[in-house]
Parts: sequence; C-alpha cells; structure tokens
Amino acid sequence: MKKMSRSHFRIFSVLLFVSITLLSSFSSALAQDFTFVSMADARGNFNGVNKPILEKIVAGVVRQNPQLVVFAGDIIIGSGKFDVFKTQVDNFMQIMKPISSLCPIYYTFGNHECTSNEYEQYMVKYFNNPVDTEGRYKGFFYSFDKENCHFVVIATSLHDEKNKISAEQMRLLELDLIKNKNAGHIFVVGHSPAYPAGPHIGSSLDIDKASRDRFWSLLEKYKVDAYICGHEHLYDRKLQGTVYQLITGTCGAPFANKSAGSFFHFAKFEVSGPDVKVTVYDDNNKIRDQFNYSKRVLRQMHNSINE
Repeated sequence: MKKMSRSHFRIFSVLLFVSITLLSSFSSALAQDFTFVSMADARGNFNGVNKPILEKIVAGVVRQNPQLVVFAGDIIIGSGKFDVFKTQVDNFMQIMKPISSLCPIYYTFGNHECTSNEYEQYMVKYFNNPVDTEGRYKGFFYSFDKENCHFVVIATSLHDEKNKISAEQMRLLELDLIKNKNAGHIFVVGHSPAYPAGPHIGSSLDIDKASRDRFWSLLEKYKVDAYICGHEHLYDRKLQGTVYQLITGTCGAPFANKSAGSFFHFAKFEVSGPDVKVTVYDDNNKIRDQFNYSKRVLRQMHNSINE
C-alpha cells in the first residue's frame, strides 16, 4: 500500500477537521429545533371554563405536537367561594390533560386567579411551578431553558400588584436576563399586555407608563425576542422597538367586542436555530396569522438603533 505523503496527510487532516466541525454544527442546529405553543384566558361558564372551546383548542394543540406550552393566565372565571374555585381549577386541569400528558405546561396566573393571598398560594402549590426565588415571588417569577431558548415567567396580576411589575420583580428580571443574555432566543411570559390593543387600554401594564417603559427597556436592552401575554380576549401582534408583543388572549374567554383579532386561538412557535416561525390557529384549526423572523435581524435592528 502506497504511503501517504506529508502534504496529502495535512490536507486530509484539514478536510477531516472541517467535516467533523460541520457535522457537529449541523447536529447542534438539529438539536435546537423545537416547537412550543402559547395559550391564555380559558374562563367561561362551564364550571369556570369555556369547556366546548377549550376542548377544541386542546385538540388543536395536541395535533401540533409541541415540546412545551406556556399558559398566560386567567385559566378559570374564579369564585369568592374557595371550594368552588378549587373545583374550577380541577375542571380546567381535566380538560388540559391531553396536553399535560404530552408535554410540560408552564403557567403564569391572571387577575381571575389572583384575588387574595390564599388563592395565590393555592395556585402556586397546585401547579408546582419551578422555584427560582424565595419570598413574595416564589412560584410566580421563574425561568427555564429549552434547547437554545430561555423563558422567563413574570407575575403581572397579584392581588396587591395588579397590572404592575414591582421594582423588586424588575430587579429579578434584569438579573435573570443578564445571566442568560447569550441565549439564542429569549421569551418573557406574563398575563397583562404592555401595549394593549383593545378593551384593556388603560387597565394593563400601561396603567403606569413609566414602569411599563422601564420594563420594555429591559426587554430591548437584553435583546428579548417577544413578550407573550393574554388578558385581552383577542389576538394581536406588534413589533414595539426591537421586541415583539404577542397577545394570544383567548382559548375560551368571551370577546369584549368584535374588534380585529376577536377569535378563539392559540399560537405555535417553531424554533430552528436563529429562525422562528409563528402560526396562529383558531378553534377550527384554520390559520389566522403567520409570520417569520430571524434573531439575527432583531439583533441588527437593536445594534443600529443603539449606535
């Protein structure tokens, strides 16, 4: 067998290294491909839940086979009677079982659940959210990772902080974003919109515009992709500066009026490396909106604005 010359050996070694690097990068990119779904506002008059609509939405979500779901609050209509409240939560969870059997569901809570400290603590224990902090925000403020994405869940509807993000929670958020600033994608999830599009104008995070603006500045500073929320019973998307706000606000809750976006829905996010495709389905599995974005483009926008 003919011996390989030194020059040929060097070429072979370089080619082998390039091939292994490309294969590793390709495998890594594949590992980062995943799908998640956002839902919000399921309340109704069937033991606290809009059961007929929510069942249709749940079936639609299962068809999309997500790896996780984020639920942005108002899961039930709520009640002043604690026993009734608890049966409503149980009823909701029973309807959600096809999803919870498929993948994890991460919850923030809305104004219909957060009516007192007793109710709030019940929700935290029942849903067993991750615990990232002790004290006031234990089980309400938390974060987690999936593939190349980082998720931060915040509380915007606690009974004594409705439609507000306190200075303490703002501090927790910034510390988390600093720690995870190099994530491929960052999504923040809360109940109340920062920029409401319908009947909750003036009764969302915009109730205190200075605080809202500080919150949004943090999202822009640390290059968050999107703030995902509910509260308004409609669908709306808005690119505010360099961050998307997506209101995915009803998988059962009634419409306040027949404005644009008034349809029952959920949103599917398909993440592939730096690229994200968002598809919004209604309760009949019809596509009502679809858009794509690249994190590279959002970063370029951010850099050009801040030059």
